[in-house]
Amino acid sequence: MTAAAQATHRSIAMVTATSSSCTPLHYLTVVVCALQLKEKRVYDVKVIAQNITKGARNELERLRAIWVWLCHNIEYDVSGYLGHSEKLSSPEEVIAAGRGVCCGYSNLCTEMCREVGIECQEVPGHSKGIGYRQGKSLKNVKSDHLWNAVLLGGQWFLLDACWGAGRVDTEHESFVKRFDDFYFLTDPEEFIDSHFPDEEKWQLLDAPITLEEFEKRVFKTSAFFTMGLRLVQPHHAHIVTGFIKIYDGEANVSLGFSRPITFTHEITQHRDLLHCGASERKESSNSSHGLLTVSQRSMKLQILPPAGGVYDVKVFARPESATTPLVWVCSFTVECPTPRAMEEIPENPFLSWGLQPVAGSLGVAGSSQGSEVAEVEEGVFELVLKTSRSLMVLCELVHPELEPALAKRCLATQIQPNTLTCHVLCPLRGFYRLSVFVRDYDKTEVKFQNAANFLLHCKGKMVSPDELFPPNLGSACGPGTRASEAGLSKFSHTTALVKSRTDLKMNKSRVWEGEVFSGSGVQQLKLATAAGESGDMVVLLTFDVKQLEREV
Repeated sequence: MTAAAQATHRSIAMVTATSSSCTPLHYLTVVVCALQLKEKRVYDVKVIAQNITKGARNELERLRAIWVWLCHNIEYDVSGYLGHSEKLSSPEEVIAAGRGVCCGYSNLCTEMCREVGIECQEVPGHSKGIGYRQGKSLKNVKSDHLWNAVLLGGQWFLLDACWGAGRVDTEHESFVKRFDDFYFLTDPEEFIDSHFPDEEKWQLLDAPITLEEFEKRVFKTSAFFTMGLRLVQPHHAHIVTGFIKIYDGEANVSLGFSRPITFTHEITQHRDLLHCGASERKESSNSSHGLLTVSQRSMKLQILPPAGGVYDVKVFARPESATTPLVWVCSFTVECPTPRAMEEIPENPFLSWGLQPVAGSLGVAGSSQGSEVAEVEEGVFELVLKTSRSLMVLCELVHPELEPALAKRCLATQIQPNTLTCHVLCPLRGFYRLSVFVRDYDKTEVKFQNAANFLLHCKGKMVSPDELFPPNLGSACGPGTRASEAGLSKFSHTTALVKSRTDLKMNKSRVWEGEVFSGSGVQQLKLATAAGESGDMVVLLTFDVKQLEREV
């Protein structure tokens, strides 16, 4: 599209937005008028077009009235499409029945525009709508969809009332009414991702694309564009894992955004039809074959198929401030020739890894660990969160083979006015999910909310079950906020964990000596020394401690 055309498109889009949001009276007038005509059983195209455009000030408002009428009064004829009933074709039949397939919408749009003096063309072509099969070539295949092009202000624009009226639920063979304004005067650069006209000129692009490129393009729903998402990688819908050797068995998807967005994903065995499965998701993710991380301006999804084969990947999103279900925004097909051998990853019911997008508003200002996998050394991990105000914290540790009661003995937390610290012990090899929940310190009536989730990987030394923290450990260890409130300060030990160590002293005979109290739970004592500039301690001797039996 030329620069002049783009400028015209932007100005008309602004007028469209204004007419749909700032002047609802005209919208309601169309709806009310349509109801009155329906009650009177008026099916004449000319009468309807003239009545619903009455009071329109220009051709854009006349077109807008026609668009609103089409999207609200005609449902997609699922039964006709599936061959269960005869398809309706003439405008009068479609109006009387209130249903039609794509040609019903495009024919009506053309006829109604003609009646009110708007130049309108039907545009045949391919679309990635109902019946579209992913990965199947469209070459030498007859096109199966119709939409419209209209001339406004000397420039051609595209619209699809069939897609604007709602969507087809293929699993239940039903039509779901949902007014979608995205397909009214859509930007050609965005329209081409889902609509490919038979005639190249109706792409309305300065650099038209080929049919092969159209087939390869990532499918993006209208929500992708209305949320302001941007595709970073990949540029094609079909991904092969291990294209680069170091990523064998792995594929990556990345999206950019300019305002806070919540994401989740779904990875399933490949099905030919693109439009199958739910288009909405609740706030949860039951897929353990992907690692989704969200930073301030981008989302990354690391896909790790469990076995060789072909998989469908759907990405769902919604604005962070919204409470509605997450909606489908784009899709990919992942082919995995060689899966990566790896341990089971625990499910993450909190959507993404790393700090949650809402962490800042909850009072968490920063983290010692990013969203990437944390490799645990020596079976011990420490997480430090910086806070902008005093918070209370609860932590949860999950491993596929770790009992919940034992998992509680793997955690010790310390709560300080500006810092939250969580000490983690890993008694098993493999992946762990460490989830952090916070609330304001002094707001006991407020529920804890998930602020962060970290994926830990322990593949080396593990902590012995005998070395776990004591059972029934309090929720806060070491000096912290409570100690300060009690007036306590200047602690000899400022951390939650205190390592008992006795420094030996050299006597006059040049012998190192000292007393060690083993208590009743110590099973070993170790003698260590440090030499040189590094100061690292090296164990020289280990003593087994035998407890004396008491006489009865």
